[in-house]
Amino acid sequence: MSDFGISIVPTISEYPDRHTKAAEICAWLIAESIIASKLSDCILNKNLGYSIGKQAYKAVTTPSLLPFNLAINGLELVTERAVFSTELEKLICPTCRSNIASDDWDLMPWVEQESTGIICPQCAREASIRQYNFKPTWGFSNLGFTFWNWPTLTQQFITEFETRLGCTVSVVSQQV
Repeated sequence: MSDFGISIVPTISEYPDRHTKAAEICAWLIAESIIASKLSDCILNKNLGYSIGKQAYKAVTTPSLLPFNLAINGLELVTERAVFSTELEKLICPTCRSNIASDDWDLMPWVEQESTGIICPQCAREASIRQYNFKPTWGFSNLGFTFWNWPTLTQQFITEFETRLGCTVSVVSQQV
């Protein structure tokens, strides 16, 4: 079985005071018992995450599928500039409308904060990364929350994230 992640990512590339906001979101999720209060080895990388809480059912559409029995079942916090991605089907340039998903394009200038855009290999014009149409959805921010092996999150839960973050979010699903 492979692992699956659902990331909630602000649509702000440089989220202000991201460490404080990450702590606020965690405090809310802990208070609601959606995640456990102690860090543990419950995510896919060497960092620690917050394992699934007893009230996690409040956040998902199918509570019976919650991964209480899996070792990888927690919330991973990301507070560095990152690309939250999945296998790309389409990437539409906002200028020429070409699908450049299979072309040679580069996200490194965005990741390394050298640029806020992508240069289209078809029309050679740069546009903001947020103007491109990624299918399925990708996220770009210095703040993100990945729920490992959780079933689909409810729209109410996602809306509450948007309220607490003060902005819209991208919801990115990935299989690893």
